[in-house]
Amino acid sequence: MKRILTLIIAVVMALTILLMPSSTCFAKLLSDEEVAVKIKKLQKGIDARTEADRAKDGDVRERYKDAIVIDMLIPGTPEGYVGGTVADYENMVEVSRSTGFTYVSYTAAIDDTFEPLQIIHWIAKAHIHWGNNPQKYLVVETVDDIYKAKKDGKFAVGLNFQGSNALGGNLDMVEIYYKLGVRQMNFAYNVRNFMSDGGGAAPDRDGGLSKAGIRLVKEMNRVGMIVDCTHSSNRTCLDAAKASTKPIVLSHSNAYGSYALPRNAPDEVIKAVARTGGVIGTNTLGGFHNKEGNASPEDMAKNVNYIKALVGAEFTAWGSDYVHPQVYLEALKFVLRDPESYPPALGYGSQTQLALPGDIWGVVNVLEEKYKWTEAEIRGFLGKNALRVYKANWKLKI
Repeated sequence: MKRILTLIIAVVMALTILLMPSSTCFAKLLSDEEVAVKIKKLQKGIDARTEADRAKDGDVRERYKDAIVIDMLIPGTPEGYVGGTVADYENMVEVSRSTGFTYVSYTAAIDDTFEPLQIIHWIAKAHIHWGNNPQKYLVVETVDDIYKAKKDGKFAVGLNFQGSNALGGNLDMVEIYYKLGVRQMNFAYNVRNFMSDGGGAAPDRDGGLSKAGIRLVKEMNRVGMIVDCTHSSNRTCLDAAKASTKPIVLSHSNAYGSYALPRNAPDEVIKAVARTGGVIGTNTLGGFHNKEGNASPEDMAKNVNYIKALVGAEFTAWGSDYVHPQVYLEALKFVLRDPESYPPALGYGSQTQLALPGDIWGVVNVLEEKYKWTEAEIRGFLGKNALRVYKANWKLKI
């Protein structure tokens, strides 16, 4: 912990000298009144289940109480990206911790943040918060730390980036961020950048990795950082699967074959990720599962089982992308005004239910009862499949 904080201080000092602050401006396409009306409509029926429904998950959770349970991505850090106070973050953590999760990877930045200095500050705040609460948190550096957290009854935490703009175009920053705890990164958050095309690209111009993007894959492989294709274009993911020597992931992406939404990954992309030994983490926003926006365990289990039928249960995982309903509604104020970063055609700003991370237990119940998954397959989905990817990527020392 002391080594990480010392490195953070050194990087902040260097970036303070080298960088000038900039800002990203979104085009205001809707008036305040129009946004308020739409948000009021979208907040209706946002919770996917009742507490009585969730209480029924107790038996299945008890049967798997010894399992490693992993959520590959949740946005937000204490006083960092997505905003909110430390209390807000602690409340978000408890949603996962209280329902049996062992390890969660938290997003420290996405591509609409171009200032590495700001990102370093967010990372520092996260490490300071976790370090000040050692009885609760274990900051993950290796896979062994996840097992240790399970044994010691602690909550294992790590960091990810949703987009590569945090690098500032400098591949040397991959190793720096890895040393600061960032273990997973994707290329572009829907919008094309220096490394690749984004997931919002029109089908007739679906570009892939740039030459710099291919070099980025090689550097991430060398350092041990996991290549994530969520929010990047389909061609980008195919290119990454070809270029990578390590398993890659779709950390929070659903299957297009389960629901034909452009944000979701088509069969060829899922197969390409599976061929690397990677995993596909099911996202829990209802708008990415069906046109009604429903996110019941049945809706999510349908997606998980589709991936199993296509490539095998060993390539399934959980990437909830969970945000608290109040945070989600607040985020809609900029989501609705930025259709380039959050294209409506990809399901952003649509009617949606928000499932909780703990609804994974309802999904497990459906997978067992309806789809007849075995215990070994369930344990893989809960966390062992993701652990396989982590082991293949993360380095013990760098």
